[in-house]
Amino acid sequence: MNLQPLNEERRTTGSMTVSLTPEVVASPPPVTQSPPRLQRSPQPQALKKRCKRVQVPLPASAPAANTRSKVREKKRILEKQRVLLREKPEPQPKRASTLHYSTRNLRGAVRKMQKVENQVHKALAVMDKKSGKMLNYRQLLRHPDYKKDWSLSSANEFGRLANGVGGRIKNPTNTIKFVRYQDIPKERRKDVTYGQFVCTVRPEKKEQNHTRFVVGGNKINYPGEVATPTAEMLVAKLLFNSVVSTPGAKFMTVDLSNIYLMTPFKRPEYIRMKMSDIPEETKVG
Repeated sequence: MNLQPLNEERRTTGSMTVSLTPEVVASPPPVTQSPPRLQRSPQPQALKKRCKRVQVPLPASAPAANTRSKVREKKRILEKQRVLLREKPEPQPKRASTLHYSTRNLRGAVRKMQKVENQVHKALAVMDKKSGKMLNYRQLLRHPDYKKDWSLSSANEFGRLANGVGGRIKNPTNTIKFVRYQDIPKERRKDVTYGQFVCTVRPEKKEQNHTRFVVGGNKINYPGEVATPTAEMLVAKLLFNSVVSTPGAKFMTVDLSNIYLMTPFKRPEYIRMKMSDIPEETKVG
């Protein structure tokens, strides 16, 4: 900056004197060219943004790839792709045997089945004449009024199944043989089923107190046939209709004793039972 003093001047105007003192005046700065502004080089766009995580696909055998959510997601995607790729299916007729139960209906059906099973078990029991209650096999063996008669009936049933008892069974079948648990092969122990005693009163029979030992078929793992074929209701109706429609026709039924006990097996099956269910006459010390 250049400072230039002005000449001092005095001016008189009437009785007042005005003194003009030199003033300092700043001269304008010389015009200089500013240096060129530095410009930053453009950075790559990837450096300005936040780095993204790179997801490495997991192998199919990894535990993290087989979680419940992942498996459900895979099934959903596959089902969606299958629906998109396949053509519109033709309407199929509904089968009459196909039933669709809701949870509530299914529970109701289970309760009805249990009720029917209880009624069946009561039907296969014996009524007490005094109290009117239905007594099963174990209750009959403990009852003071029925213990003697039904113990004899049970012993006769074991005599028919085994090798006789008390000389009362003429033709024992040797269907069962008592073994210890240690004698059962280890690979067959999971196939051991249960037994159940059915007691009925049959006035038309020679032995009126009827005891039968049946096997729990729902737990049998036999490789062969375990069911007995029976005739349909239509066949029975045709037979009865033919008899009543034929003048002078006669009808007769035949009962074969112990026919099921003589059926040969390819391999033995095992049944468990309590010692208290076996009558004292049948037990061997």
